Amino acid sequence: MKFCKFSIVFALVLNACDASSTVAPAGAVDAADAAQASDTALGDTTTADVAASDTAAAGGSIAIYLQGDQLPVVFSDGLQGQTPTDFQVALSRYHVLKAADDPAPQPCFDHGNQPTVANLAGDTLMGQCPTAAIATGTYTHGRVKVDWVRYSVLGQLHYNGMVLPGKFTFLRAYSNTSVDGKPLQAGAGTLHFRDTSGAVDTEIPYSYPPVQQMPGVATQLVDGEFLMTFAYTKPLPVLQNAAGQYWARFHWQVWQAFRWQDSDTAGNSAGAWDVAAPPAPSESVIFAGATGYSVTTSLD
Repeated sequence: MKFCKFSIVFALVLNACDASSTVAPAGAVDAADAAQASDTALGDTTTADVAASDTAAAGGSIAIYLQGDQLPVVFSDGLQGQTPTDFQVALSRYHVLKAADDPAPQPCFDHGNQPTVANLAGDTLMGQCPTAAIATGTYTHGRVKVDWVRYSVLGQLHYNGMVLPGKFTFLRAYSNTSVDGKPLQAGAGTLHFRDTSGAVDTEIPYSYPPVQQMPGVATQLVDGEFLMTFAYTKPLPVLQNAAGQYWARFHWQVWQAFRWQDSDTAGNSAGAWDVAAPPAPSESVIFAGATGYSVTTSLD
C-alpha cells in the first residue's frame, strides 16, 4: 500500500516524540540504583574483554565498549514503557582526556567513515589502541564521536477508522554521516513504519529536535561532528608501553526506556503506544531510546 495518505499521521507521530531526544537523561526514580547493580553484576572481565586482550598488540592496550543495560528497573513515573529492539549505536572515534576541557585530547582510534555499530542487546568492543600510542598521564574523561542511532518500537497507528499495529523504526544522524549508503546531515534522519500485515510499509525523512543534555555528559556539535565527553568513575593512570589492559565501558539503560503517557481516548489500547489522527490526540513520548547511562572502567 502506498503511504502518501499517512503523511499527516506520521507528522503527528513525530510531534509526539519532539518532547524528548533519542538519548534522554535519567528520569526513572530507580535508574541510579539500576546502574550500580549493573556495575556490580558485570565485574571486570567479559567475553569482549578477552577478545580485546587477544587482539591487542604486545604491551598494553586501551579500549572502549558500549553495552545496553537491560537489567529490570522499577519505575515510579506513572508512564508506560517498552524496551526498544534492533537498537544500534554507531561510533567512529575515541579520545582520552586529562580533564573535561583538555586542549590536547589523546586520540585512541578513528574509524573514519566506517563507524563500529554496537548492538545494545549485548556488549560491543567499539575500538582499541596500544598504550604506546597514548602519552603517559592520568586521564579522567573519554570523548566519543557518535555517528548515528537507530531503534524500533511497537505501536498502533490510528487513521481513518483503521487501527494498524506495527513497528516504528527511528533513525537519527548525530553527525554528518552515511547510513546504508545514504548520506545524512547531523540532526536529520528517517521514520519508518511497517504494519504487521506488511500492507503498509514506508519511510519518510525527518529533522529531529535538538539533543537534550544528559547529567555528567557534555555534548557538542562541531563542524558536523557530534561529540560526547564523559567522566570516568575513577581516574585512569596510563604508563606508556606498560602491559596493562585498560578499558572503559559506557552502559546505556534501555530497559523499558521508550516511555509514553497512556491516555484513555476512545479506541486506544491500554499499554500500547497509540498514534492517532485529529481530533484524537497521540500519546506523548516522554523518554525515547534510553533513560540514563553509567560508566565503568578496568580500575573500578
